[in-house]
Amino acid sequence: MRSIQSIANDLNRQFTSQLVHEKYPNATPISIIITHYARPSFIQRAEKAGHIVVQSYEW
Repeated sequence: MRSIQSIANDLNRQFTSQLVHEKYPNATPISIIITHYARPSFIQRAEKAGHIVVQSYEW
């Protein structure tokens, strides 16, 4: 069974995608996570879920 947080995240993502599409019909929204540092296991899970992870210490 999915958690309420998981369902809320999916609804938020769908709503955000719809808003972006209405404003910019030719654009494709992407998910970016910006953090100072992320453990390799987190990066792997995030990338598997389709997110781009940017670590600020790399800047």
